[in-house]
Amino acid sequence: MSEIKNLSSRIVKNSRGDDTIEVTVLTTSHSGSFSVPSGASTGSKEVIDLPVEVALKHIEDIEDKIVGMSVTAQTDIDQRLHELDGHTDNFSSLGGNVALGISAAAAVAAAAEQEIPLWQYFRKAGAAIGNTSAPRLVVNLVNGGKHAKRGSPIQEHQIIPDTTNVAEALEMAIKVQTSLRQLAEKRFDIEEIGIGDEGGLELPTTSIQEPFQLIQSAIAISDVSKPITMGTDVAASSFYSEEGYCLSDSILDTESLVGVYKDLSEICPLLRWFEDPFAESDWEGFVDFGNANIADLTIGDDLTVTDVALLEKAIQQQAVNALIIKPNQIGTISDTLNTIDYAHRHNIRCIVSHRSGETEDTLITDLAYGLQCYGLKAGAPNAPFRQEKYNRLVQIAS
Repeated sequence: MSEIKNLSSRIVKNSRGDDTIEVTVLTTSHSGSFSVPSGASTGSKEVIDLPVEVALKHIEDIEDKIVGMSVTAQTDIDQRLHELDGHTDNFSSLGGNVALGISAAAAVAAAAEQEIPLWQYFRKAGAAIGNTSAPRLVVNLVNGGKHAKRGSPIQEHQIIPDTTNVAEALEMAIKVQTSLRQLAEKRFDIEEIGIGDEGGLELPTTSIQEPFQLIQSAIAISDVSKPITMGTDVAASSFYSEEGYCLSDSILDTESLVGVYKDLSEICPLLRWFEDPFAESDWEGFVDFGNANIADLTIGDDLTVTDVALLEKAIQQQAVNALIIKPNQIGTISDTLNTIDYAHRHNIRCIVSHRSGETEDTLITDLAYGLQCYGLKAGAPNAPFRQEKYNRLVQIAS
């Protein structure tokens, strides 16, 4: 048994320039590190991150409870973290960032101890795997909502090259990104075009339709080798209130918002993936959206927050046929694997995702490839803190 000998942690910067924590797990002969990302648009049921200074103190305080455990006993380590937290629903005592930092760093160290790549460690963990040879790239080309200082209230405007050839998909994404930039510079003043949190363009328009129309035009003029689908993270919770959905200076009920999506899909027929089209509490909205046959994939994120119990409810209500996987929503690697396992066993497609406040860590790439998940969502293709994920996937898949 290779025991954990030491835990250490430090403060690092994420892609927004905010402080986050990096945790290192040390064994006799190997080590593993993980830096914890954070989201700007978060579901209310996600685990709770503690302030970084408090998180560092917690890691110091519990080190003796982790030292001595087998680094390869992932389930035992993660169970210990729940015990140290007092089994709260959201790691509010220990801190979700503390739990994930230790859990993920232990996984990296365990893979090193076994002298296997991290993706192979995940594949051997026992969770059901998907049926794709490599994840499709879900590439965010225009940022809006909480991921931009201005622009459309819709949070993400994506393309998905229809291929599991990762190098080919990345090349296609870069071509469309280049074409989109050219079209945007013709449509808007160059100085008014910015860059959002996830490396996509930030456009000076509040129109719901225009960013999608520009992307569809960019696809049409790009020399690409395979078909491309479009997707969106609506992040509808961000414009929902007790009065309804506040969109385009109107207050919309569920039925009216379904109508908006129908109109959008008619204008942009390539738009086939919809993430969080309704607020996290609007289960009826998700069901109505699915029954309207607007999308190929109805994807839960704030609705499901990588939580197996919420996923079970979503399946029972036929609210989604795909979900976003974010380890920092649920707090440990074991909990993440349990949710992926349940999803795959019930034919729900998994899309492993980054966060808007990302780090240079590439663990999510290994997770997506190792569990043969349907997609990897990591932002714009050549943005700092994003391109590392795509390059890692090219490396693994080659």
